[in-house]
This record gives sequence, C-alpha cells and structure tokens, in this order.
Amino acid sequence: MSFDTPHGTRGARQPGGKLMAWMNTWNMNRIRGNADKVMGMQALVLTTVGAKSGTPHHTTATPPSRPWPS
Repeated sequence: MSFDTPHGTRGARQPGGKLMAWMNTWNMNRIRGNADKVMGMQALVLTTVGAKSGTPHHTTATPPSRPWPS
C-alpha cells in the first residue's frame, strides 16, 4: 500500500504566540543544560529537519504516562 504526498504532511501544531515560543525555548534550554526533570517529568528535546526547507525544528517531548527507561 502506498500513497503520494506531493506537498508533504502536516502534523499537529502547538498553540502559537510569543508566550508559548518563549516557554518552549526556555524549557529546551533547561533540558539541554542537564536539567533532571521539567515539571516533575523526564523530558528530551526532539530535533527534526524540514524535508523541503532543510531548516531544523525543535520541540520538547515528555513520556505519556510512565517514565522512559534510563
């Protein structure tokens, strides 16, 4: 089974705005600076590269219900 996506896929977007952008950047810097936990949960910074533009995109990820294995 195959399908064609000539214009790429569009995933879910986070809420926008300057406050959310600042909070995401602040959390990413905390995680990169060896923060043990963010808001009581383990976290990581996920970096992807755009297929068309080649620009990096960063977001934070936390486990849904149980901690990730160490």
